[in-house]
Amino acid sequence: MNTTITTTQIRTLFLHPKPTYAIGEAATLLEMDWRELRGWMETGEVEGIETDEGLVLPWAELVSFGMDFWSQEVVEEALGAELAEALPELLRLTELEVRIPRMEVVALERLAALDGETVSAVLARELRDLVSVHSEWLSQEVPGFAEALAWPELPPVPSPRGGGAAGAPGAKQATSEDDTHGLTPRRSDDAARKTETAMFSVAAHRVTVTDIDAVIH
Repeated sequence: MNTTITTTQIRTLFLHPKPTYAIGEAATLLEMDWRELRGWMETGEVEGIETDEGLVLPWAELVSFGMDFWSQEVVEEALGAELAEALPELLRLTELEVRIPRMEVVALERLAALDGETVSAVLARELRDLVSVHSEWLSQEVPGFAEALAWPELPPVPSPRGGGAAGAPGAKQATSEDDTHGLTPRRSDDAARKTETAMFSVAAHRVTVTDIDAVIH
């Protein structure tokens, strides 16, 4: 992966969104051959829509699919100072230190090594089920939670001061609490496409994710 090209593609996709993308343009942004992208579409991993101009991919679908190929750490680094314009606050990476049994730490490190991922990514993915189960209640309790859960299908409205996340042109915007209440991903694994929701520093007997990743690698 060419880091310079990847940064450019990510910034183009997130900071200069369009309603839809032709297959060739979408493939370029994802740094893959258009035939490979069509293959993913044929398996149902990414869904296009037919228009008078041919088959295209909506912005939200392209972003969701792209998050499978770029880690959120890479995305946030590429966006830099413009991160707040692109991602809802509740979806941006943060750190959490907890104390859990060493057995669970060992399980996390082994699963991460098996999948070629970081412990942070594995733990965040597992926690999505918990978030999904309680999403209705959390949407009522936490300001901005429903909007974050719906991203990128329902991009947030930019704040009056320009500090909010930018949405795709033409995308539906939330107009009331009822519009966003109880939103769930459109397919069972779709939460995995939205974003890595948190970056965790797991501590079991004061063991951190950094320590664990160092052991793995």
